Amino acid sequence: MARRVCVIAIAILTVLSACAGPEGLDSASPSARDGVDGWMVGGQLECSWRCELRLAIAHQGLDVMHPNHAAVVSQRTFAELQTPGVGRSGPFIIVVFELADGSKSAVGVECNIEGCYVAKPPPY
Repeated sequence: MARRVCVIAIAILTVLSACAGPEGLDSASPSARDGVDGWMVGGQLECSWRCELRLAIAHQGLDVMHPNHAAVVSQRTFAELQTPGVGRSGPFIIVVFELADGSKSAVGVECNIEGCYVAKPPPY
């Protein structure tokens, strides 16, 4: 009986983990389960509010984190996969950069009443 319960529990966990990724991400998008530079990436967002400022801050953050990175081929904005107990004080995006060498890098940008800044990934 205990073995049967264990097998059923494992089967349920397997199905749930297969469904755990964020919706709306295509195969070229970062995986929430893998993360990018410590960020657990959620669904893709349209960058609107103070977009140019937040993208400029993200580019500065990329240059600081990876000073000799390959050229940026594209950039997309994403939500953060929500973590219980992690709150944000204002609008937040993760900018995922696809680089010419095929790698990806991510920078979180948070804005609050004091301004916008590069944020560190929380401990997931």
